Amino acid sequence: MAVAILAPIPKPMTFVELLLQHTRKYESPESFWKWSAYTAIGSVLRDNCYRRLGENKIHPNVYTLILADSAVSRKGAPIKLCEKLVKRAESTKIISGRASIQGILDELSRGETDKATGKVLAGGSALFCAEELSAGIVNDPEAIKILTDIYDFKEDYTSRLRGSGVFRIKNICFSMMAGSNEELLRGVYGSEAVNGGLLGRTFIVRSNEFRPGNSLFDVNDTSASLDILTEMPRKDGQTEGRVRLYT
Repeated sequence: MAVAILAPIPKPMTFVELLLQHTRKYESPESFWKWSAYTAIGSVLRDNCYRRLGENKIHPNVYTLILADSAVSRKGAPIKLCEKLVKRAESTKIISGRASIQGILDELSRGETDKATGKVLAGGSALFCAEELSAGIVNDPEAIKILTDIYDFKEDYTSRLRGSGVFRIKNICFSMMAGSNEELLRGVYGSEAVNGGLLGRTFIVRSNEFRPGNSLFDVNDTSASLDILTEMPRKDGQTEGRVRLYT
């Protein structure tokens, strides 16, 4: 009697595993790519999902800061990829370039229409991206305080500034993906950030390996795998409800 031996069904790759496979030939360390993936997923899930903490809720937004010397660990590419994936998901606003904290709040208060799809991205869910944090956000004593404050989800946030009137932001769920080096970081994450709580809300990511230089001239077109990567955050953006932990 013949016995059929069934080959095990391969386990589908996770989003993080796919992203690491997509970027395996790049110079940036694996830890940078992992946190690029985590931040992208958290930004796309935004206020749709939460975990109960007593009467409070924890949402998946994160502040991620890649810390590395300039031109050594190539921290810019993971930040760019995170921004690209979230933008393609078409569910969360992107704020990049140089901005003041007041400008960021103003942007969060506005509805934004995606030019390609016509979809309105309402509410205060956004991802702030800066390859160099000190250049991305205007140096302002209030910036540290406000970034610390809006890390926690807020259903209704009111801003009253002289000369700009009163505006409200609904459902703030703010994420950050930025980079810096130790010298420039001191200008942003000073004593107020350390003692006031912003540092405690930030994941500081350092290199976990050294990858040799690669010109990427011999790397084939990766647009197909990028399209596959994009589909996961797009689907995750439609996920809603309470997250339950199982053991």
